[in-house]
Amino acid sequence: KQNWIANLRVLATIAVVFIHTSGGALFKFGQIPSTTWWSANLINGFGRFTVPVFVMISGALLLGKEIDLFVFLKKRFLRVWLPFTVWVIIYISYHNIFEHNSISINNAFIGYLSGGKGQYGHLWFIYMILGLYLFTPIINYFILKATSFEIQYLLILTFISTSVFLL
Repeated sequence: KQNWIANLRVLATIAVVFIHTSGGALFKFGQIPSTTWWSANLINGFGRFTVPVFVMISGALLLGKEIDLFVFLKKRFLRVWLPFTVWVIIYISYHNIFEHNSISINNAFIGYLSGGKGQYGHLWFIYMILGLYLFTPIINYFILKATSFEIQYLLILTFISTSVFLL
């Protein structure tokens, strides 16, 4: 067990709690004292390192090892995808029955495939994890076979394409 990863997980988890507890105040700009709003804004902003840290921890733990594609997908992808799908069905059913927010089967399915679209978009992290699990075996195969130069090339290309996408 690597202590630095465990410590980083704890720090990132605490920061996620701070993000979620401070987030409500951000929508009350002008309705609450400005010092309270700015405090919440700073706490929320400083906690935004958590998602990249969790992704990097996953990469550190999953990449660079010989893995069987189907074993990996069964162990990682299916363990997340199946419960997620069940909970989306429960979530939609709850909204249709108890909150009278009628969501058709067709719209629910399209929303499910496209990331929620407001119905359950708050579960965006699960979509990201599932995508990472689908691509991890491919990236891992490349990492195991690539030279140091090829890995650096991939990192530079990824950095540039991500930077352009964010503009």
